[in-house]
Amino acid sequence: MGPHCGRRRAAAVPPFHVLLVVAVVCCMAPVAATSECRSTEACCGRELRGCWTLYGRAKDTLGVRDEFSAPGASARARARAPPAEVRARCTAMRTFYLCIGNQSRLCHGNLNYHSAHRGIERQMKRFNCSMRGELFRPDEHRNPPPLHGRADVCAYRKSSGGAHARHRLCALFGDPHLRTFGGDVETCSAQGAWPLIDNKHLTVQVTNEPVAGSKGRATAITKVTVMVKQHGECASPVFVTYQAALGELPGAFDDGSVELGGNERAMGGSGVRLREQTAGRHVEIHLRYVDTTVVLRRAGSHYSVVVRMPAAVINASVSDDPDGLQLCVRGCPHSERINYREFIALRSTRLKQQRRQQAGTAVASTEVTSSADEMARDKAASHCRDAGVVDYFFDACVFDLVSTGDLNFTQAARHAQRDTLRLLPESAAELRNRTSLAELDRMYSNGGRRTSGGAYVVTCFLVTLCAVLISELLTSAAGGATSPRERCRAT
Repeated sequence: MGPHCGRRRAAAVPPFHVLLVVAVVCCMAPVAATSECRSTEACCGRELRGCWTLYGRAKDTLGVRDEFSAPGASARARARAPPAEVRARCTAMRTFYLCIGNQSRLCHGNLNYHSAHRGIERQMKRFNCSMRGELFRPDEHRNPPPLHGRADVCAYRKSSGGAHARHRLCALFGDPHLRTFGGDVETCSAQGAWPLIDNKHLTVQVTNEPVAGSKGRATAITKVTVMVKQHGECASPVFVTYQAALGELPGAFDDGSVELGGNERAMGGSGVRLREQTAGRHVEIHLRYVDTTVVLRRAGSHYSVVVRMPAAVINASVSDDPDGLQLCVRGCPHSERINYREFIALRSTRLKQQRRQQAGTAVASTEVTSSADEMARDKAASHCRDAGVVDYFFDACVFDLVSTGDLNFTQAARHAQRDTLRLLPESAAELRNRTSLAELDRMYSNGGRRTSGGAYVVTCFLVTLCAVLISELLTSAAGGATSPRERCRAT
C-alpha cells in the first residue's frame, strides 16, 4: 500500500438537484425581495402612504370640504366656515401631523416627508389649529351627528364603507395630459370636443385644438364648458352653464350668478358656489351636495381642468351609462394616445441620426433639425426643474416645451401638480422625486423598443442552464475515473 493510500478522497461533486436549487434561489432572491421593505427609503414611503391614507379617511369621515382651504381663499372666507367644520378639519390635520411626525427618524432624508410636514404645519396655522386636541380614530367616527342637531339638506350623503367614502381626482392639462380617476396617466392627441365628465349632476366638456406655431404637432385645451344640472333645492331649477374660451376665464356663470340653490334648510349655505381665486386665471366651482370641486385655470391662451369627486358618484355614473365616453373614467381612446415617454427618450437619438444624414449631403435641408434644436430637451428639462414639478408632471412639462417651446405650459404643469396634491393629498405618495430623463433614456435605449425585465429572466435561465451543464460534466468526469480506493487495492 502506498504512503498516501487511504488519505486522499475523491472531490465530492455537488448533486444536480442542489446546483439547480441554488441557481433558482439566486434568480428569485431579487424578485422576492421586492415585496419586502428593502431600504430606509422604501420603509419611509410605506409609512407615509399609511399616513396619507389615514388623513384622507379622516377628511371623508368628518366631512371636511376643500373650498375653504384653497391657496387663494381669503381669511374672510375661512372665517365663514362653520365652527364644527373647523374643528373637524383641525382633527384631521392634527392626526396627519402626528402620524408623519412619528416617522421623523425613518424619513429624515426624504423630500416628500419634509414637504408634507411643512405643508401640514402651514395649514394648521392658517386655521389656528392647536397641536393638542382630539385625534381621528376610525373606530370612534362611524356616524358623526349632524351639525347643531339638524341635517343640512345640501350636505353630501356619502355611502358607508371604506372604498365608497374615498375621493378620486382627474386632471387634464398641457398638450393635453390626462390623469384619470383610476390614477392612469396618458397623453392624448384628440382634436375637437370631448366629454371629460358626464353624469346626472355635472358635465365638463373640453375642446382641443392645434397649438399655434406647432405645425399641428401639439394640441391643447382652447375651450371648457361646465354644465351644472338640476338637483332639487340645492341647485338651479334649470341647468346652468359656465364657459371659458378665447383666452378668457370669467368669474361667474353665464347668467352672472356665483351661487346656486340653498335656503334656510341648507345650513351650509348655497348648494353650488363659484369662486374666482385669481381674476382671469383661477376659478373653482364647488357642488356641496356631491362634494365635488372643479378647478379651472388659464395659462396663456390655453386651459387646464382638475376635478375631485367621490368614488361613489363616479361608480354610480358608470352604472347608469356603462358605454358612456368620459375621459376621466375611461381615458383617451387607444387610437388617440401618444407614448410621450418614448417621444422624449428618442428625441436625442433621432437628432443624432439626422445630423449624420445631414453630414452626407452638400446642402443642409431646412427639415433637418440643427444642433441648436438638440439642446431643446435639456433646456426644457431645466425650465421644468425650476418650476418644481416631478415624476409624471416633469415628463409632461418637458414634452410640452419640446413640442411647442411655449413656457406657459410650464405653468400649466406646475399648477396641475399643486392642485392634485392639494385636493388629493394622498397622491403625494404616488409621486417620485424624479427630475431626470435618464430613466426614460434607459427604458427606450434599444432602438425605440422598451427595455423590460425580460433580460433579467433570460440571464437567470442562462445561469441555471450553465449550472446544469457543469453538474453533468463533473458527474461524468467523476464516474469515468478510477477511484483512489480501487487504485490502492491494485497496488
